[in-house]
Amino acid sequence: MKYHWLALLLTTKVAVHALMLLPSSLRPIKASLSMSSSSSDPITLPELVLFNSKSNSKELFKTIEPGKVKMYTCGPTVYDSAHVGNFRAFLTYDVVKRALQYFGWDVDHICNLTDVDDKILIRCERDNISVSELTTKCEKAFMDDLKALNIIPARAYPRATQHIDDMVELIQMLENNGLAYKSEVDDSWYYATDKDDTYGKNLVNLCSDNMESQERTNAEDDSVKRNAQDFCLWKAYKNGIDREDATWDTPIGRGRPGWHVECSAMSRVYLGDTIDVHCGGIDLKFPHHENEIAQSEGATGKPFCNCWIHNGFVNIDNEKMSKSKGNFLTLRKACVKAEEVRAYRYLVVGSQYRNPLNFTPQAVKGSQKALKRIDRVRQQLNEITAVEDEDETTTSSPIAKYIVPRELSNFETALLDDLSMPRASASLFALIKIAEKEFKKESDQYDTIGLKAINDALTKMDLVFGIFYDVPLSEDEKNNIEISLIIPVDVISLIHDRQAAKESQNWDLADSIRQQITNLGFAVKDVKGGDPIVTR
Repeated sequence: MKYHWLALLLTTKVAVHALMLLPSSLRPIKASLSMSSSSSDPITLPELVLFNSKSNSKELFKTIEPGKVKMYTCGPTVYDSAHVGNFRAFLTYDVVKRALQYFGWDVDHICNLTDVDDKILIRCERDNISVSELTTKCEKAFMDDLKALNIIPARAYPRATQHIDDMVELIQMLENNGLAYKSEVDDSWYYATDKDDTYGKNLVNLCSDNMESQERTNAEDDSVKRNAQDFCLWKAYKNGIDREDATWDTPIGRGRPGWHVECSAMSRVYLGDTIDVHCGGIDLKFPHHENEIAQSEGATGKPFCNCWIHNGFVNIDNEKMSKSKGNFLTLRKACVKAEEVRAYRYLVVGSQYRNPLNFTPQAVKGSQKALKRIDRVRQQLNEITAVEDEDETTTSSPIAKYIVPRELSNFETALLDDLSMPRASASLFALIKIAEKEFKKESDQYDTIGLKAINDALTKMDLVFGIFYDVPLSEDEKNNIEISLIIPVDVISLIHDRQAAKESQNWDLADSIRQQITNLGFAVKDVKGGDPIVTR
C-alpha cells in the first residue's frame, strides 16, 4: 500500500465534459440532446428565465446563435487583492456559466483585467514599484483565489494594456459618429452625453441631474468638459503627474485610456458587436455599464448586450463591503482554512444572487456545518457504492425510481427560474436526508441501487454547485509544510485497520477509525480504485 504526502491539486473540469461521466439516465435531458452527434435535429434547450436588468424583469433567455452564449464579465482592477465582496460577483458568474453549460449551452466567456487605472498608479507611487510589477503580482493572487474557489476559468482574461489600439479605434469610431470630442483645455477625449438621447436610461433610468452628481469628481475636471456628465474616454498625458510606464503614443494623442472604454473594446474584439450576457455587481450599473452601452452602441450602431445580470452586495454589519470604506476582507484573511474557503463558496452559490448577502463568522460556520454533513454522507455513499451489485435494477428501488428523479426535476426547475439556488439547495438536502435515513438501517438492508442513484444525482447537482473539490494550498500553507513529514507507525496501523473494516463493509468501525486518525492530526482521503491519500 502506498501513501501520498499531499493531496494532488485538482484542476477544474469543464461542466459539459463532467456530464459525460454520469449515467445517461441522470444527464439533463436537454443537455443530452445538445451533445448528440448522431441527430440532425436542431438543438433543443430548456426555457430558462433570467432577471434582465435592462427590462427590470424576468425574461425568457434567448441567444443570438442557438445553443451558443457570448458572455462578458467585469474583472478586477489589479492593484490589490480582491476581497470577498468582489468574489461574490465572480462566483455569480460561475453559477451562471455552470447552469448554462449544465443545460447544454456552449458558453464563450471573457473576463477583463484592468491593469491601468488611477488606483494602480497611486499604489505604484506609494510602494515605489513599476506598474507591471504590481499588476502581475495582483493578477497572480486573483487567479490563485479563483482556483481556490473552484471557479471555471474564462476562455481569456485580456489585460487593458494589451488592447490600447482597439480602444483608440473605438474612440475614433465615436468621433466619426459625433459622440466623442477632444477637450480644448487638456487634450483628453470625452463622450458627448448630450448627443445620446438614450444615455443613462438603459439600466438605471436616471435624469441628467442624477447623472451629473454621480459623474462629477471636482470643479477642475468639469472645466475641461463640455458637460459635467460627459465621461472620459482617453486621459491626455500630464507631464510631472503621469508615469512613462502607463502612457502610450497613439493617433489620438499621448496618454492612457479611461476606465470604461476598455470593456467595450475588448468585448468587441473577443465576442463581436453584440453579446448575449453581461454580468457584474449591482454597483456597476451606473456609471460603468451605462457607459459601456453608450460607447459600444454609439460606435457600432448595434445593440450591445441582450441580457444584463447584476448580483447584490456583500455586507459587513449590514453595510456594503468596499475598500473605500475600509471594511473589506481578502479571501485568505476571511477564510484561513481550506474548509472555510469551500464554505464561502457554498454560502455564496447557495444564495439568491440578486439579494444582499451579509458576511458574518456565523454565516461561514453555518455553511461549514452544512458542508460537513454533505461530505459525511458523500463519503459513506462513495464507500457503499464502490461495491458493484449486478442483481438489482432501478425498478426495484423506490428511491431510484421515484425520489431521485423528483428531486432532480425540482433542482432543474429551480435553476430555470432565475437561478433559484436556495431552492436548488433544498433539493440537494432532500437527497442528503434520504441517504441519512437509509444509513440508519443495518448494512445488509441498504437500498444500494437507491444510494447509487443519490450519489450520481449529487454528482450531477455539483456541476452547478461546484463544492466537491479539494482547495489548493495557499502560499502560506505551502511554506509551512514540513518536508520531513513522517507518518507514525500507529497511524499506518490504523489505516490498515480501517481498510480491513471497509473491505468487510463495517462502515461504523471504519468511521470510528477515521476519527482516531483525525484526532492524531492526520487526514485520510479515499481514492476510488486506488490507495488512500494521507495528509497532515
